[in-house]
Amino acid sequence: GQIYASHAWELAPSSVGTKGFHTDIYKDWLQAAWAKCLAKNANTKFVSVWVDAGYRCYTGTTCNANGGRHTKSWAPVQMAALGQGHCASGQIYASHAWELAPSSVGTKGFHTDIYKDWLQAAWAKCLAKNANTKFVSVWVDAGYRCYTGTTCNANGGRHTKSWAPVQMAALGQGHCA
Repeated sequence: GQIYASHAWELAPSSVGTKGFHTDIYKDWLQAAWAKCLAKNANTKFVSVWVDAGYRCYTGTTCNANGGRHTKSWAPVQMAALGQGHCASGQIYASHAWELAPSSVGTKGFHTDIYKDWLQAAWAKCLAKNANTKFVSVWVDAGYRCYTGTTCNANGGRHTKSWAPVQMAALGQGHCA
């Protein structure tokens, strides 16, 4: 399932030095690696990030961390709905309707698999536009908006929902095997 393997220091210059798993810099590397993996393949399911700013991307259905000391493997723990409508502030991008799919697909309800695919695609596109994206709003007509604000107060609109990622979950020490 591995689709990409970086060299060490791809996420930061070597002058930064290695960083432990619990540091803010390592957490920034994790978010950056996840964004890069999604940009390479929207079906990415797992990422492994090293303490030397290297990473790998995986699209397989499972990740069995191999126990390596200098890396951890991660998976996103879904997107959490923040409410009906779009965020009231902090917008950095607004698409037109049907940017995520052709209009021939038709509108899709929030609980459909197609809408959930749009949500994942919109999140990946927002991260590619700005790695500091915190929230995304996705419409039933395949439109979306990206936000970097510190909060999202959804405005109650009927045809969109706003979302935030629930934190990445550590799958274990080492890279996926």
